[in-house]
Amino acid sequence: MSDESLDLSDLMVVIRRRKRMLISITACTALLFLLAAMVIPKKYKSTASITIYTKYFQNPLVKDFLPEIYDNTELKSQRETLIRKAFDSDFLNSLGEKYHIFKTSKVDPRHSIEEFELFKRIEVFSLESTTFSISFIGDDAAQTLQVMDEIVKRVTDTLADERKKTIVRLRDSIRKRIEDMALTMESTTDPLASVRPELLHVELDRLNAQISALKTQYTEKHPTITKLAARAALIKKWLDGTNGKAGNSATQTSMPLVGGEPKDPNLVVYSDLLKKMNYLNIVLEMEDSSESAYVGILQAPVLPESPVFPKKGMFLFWGLLSGVMLSMLVLLSQEYLTRAKLSAEEFSQSLGLDYFGPLPIIQWKAGTGSSQVKKSKAGKEGQSLDGWQ
Repeated sequence: MSDESLDLSDLMVVIRRRKRMLISITACTALLFLLAAMVIPKKYKSTASITIYTKYFQNPLVKDFLPEIYDNTELKSQRETLIRKAFDSDFLNSLGEKYHIFKTSKVDPRHSIEEFELFKRIEVFSLESTTFSISFIGDDAAQTLQVMDEIVKRVTDTLADERKKTIVRLRDSIRKRIEDMALTMESTTDPLASVRPELLHVELDRLNAQISALKTQYTEKHPTITKLAARAALIKKWLDGTNGKAGNSATQTSMPLVGGEPKDPNLVVYSDLLKKMNYLNIVLEMEDSSESAYVGILQAPVLPESPVFPKKGMFLFWGLLSGVMLSMLVLLSQEYLTRAKLSAEEFSQSLGLDYFGPLPIIQWKAGTGSSQVKKSKAGKEGQSLDGWQ
């Protein structure tokens, strides 16, 4: 215990004796780090938080086609995939060109590297299963905010577009099925023709206009003209069916009863598909005005007040810590070298022992057995012992 106290007291004595050197090294190192914080290019970060509600993946009108998902892990992965899908090559290039972030052109092989570097500056972190934090790191505070605003808009637009694409694909599949069934139902009238025949008239006029425009460049046997003509003939047949034509009574009596009335089973399926297609059209009309119902912006991007790197306070702390460590290293090195250079007389005095002078160096000559005494070069020069042989 006494040895440890002695070592600590010796260290404190050395520190007090060389405190000016310690303070000078620490101050210089801290000043260098502080100057580096002023010279290093600054990086600013703007952050936004968005949440994607669970009802984004479901809809009461089409839940038979889009089943609900209960696995939170799967939903979380889908949400993150949809967010990252917004940052495609076209969007990154538009940002780089608009804000002059890229230094190379698209044809330059190095352009892909800059595009990847820009992608890495966009960070996406999951805060909860439905909430995500999106941030962007830029070189200028105002530009960083502008880019972040575009990123948030891009994410919300992408989420809305992906949902619409899913519903549109479903609607188009139902429409194709309806058209295929209609071609095989000779006496079937489209229910929409009896409820809102003006819609079919508008579509028929549009089809006739398209056919007329195509006939100026192609023949009537062109596949597109043939398909449009078949669709126009089908709509015309539906419209003609609203004139009160009654089906064969014998045929009607042979049909099964559905809901208390005799109906063709194909017509039942056809009517159900048509109803669902109308529901999908309603959903698509609602999508344009209900984006906020599926995606919520919890925290909008704000102008960064201070850079995230370099921070002067952090650099000053690093400078002080590095200065203390460097000064202690210099102090210990100097003390070690000083103690290693002690002469024999100084070392004996530090140990409290008597000093008798240097010992002579005796070199024996081979074969003669005689010796020659030389003065020792260690320590102070002593007297030779002439009587030694």
